[in-house]
Amino acid sequence: KRVFSVGGWDWRTIPETNPVWWGYGALDAVLTARLAEKLIPEVRARFSEAYERELATAQLAWKLERRGVLVDTDEVARIREEWEAKIESLEAELRNLGIPHPSRVQATAEVLAERYQLTERTETGALRLDSDVLESLPGPEAPLILEWRRLTKWMSTYLESFLLARDHENRLHAQIRTLAARTGRMSITDPPLQTLPRA
Repeated sequence: KRVFSVGGWDWRTIPETNPVWWGYGALDAVLTARLAEKLIPEVRARFSEAYERELATAQLAWKLERRGVLVDTDEVARIREEWEAKIESLEAELRNLGIPHPSRVQATAEVLAERYQLTERTETGALRLDSDVLESLPGPEAPLILEWRRLTKWMSTYLESFLLARDHENRLHAQIRTLAARTGRMSITDPPLQTLPRA
């Protein structure tokens, strides 16, 4: 922190020749090596079966990352076109119901507050308009807004990221973290394939 402050640097701008930066970077490897010397024999002695299984799983995950998942770009384009048409249709229906921009949450909340007496607020004082609130509303607007949100989120989280993240062979190389989740399950990110919806 002192070196950053004196030089006006951050992690991106500190010169690579700075000796403090080198020392700091090398220290992680030194500490890891020292811990490994102490702990690996204990892990192997007490948890050898689990340890070997985890090593095999990590190796398999690495191979899967390298190979990647083939993206059917024609199918992605077809789904994207279908969803874009559906989004436009939902936006037209919402405009007819007096909601011109479903992406403007507070403007939409104010329109709905006049019709349905919305009173719940967030910590910042804005009207709440999450899925729980929308699902409690009796009118025709809520299902349309929820569907619009679902499709626009899926469009950006999945379809667009599939096309942007693919390599020259149309393969996605997502990161598989074998022990990332607190529950001990794997997690898959960049893009988040484990949360890929069915439809």
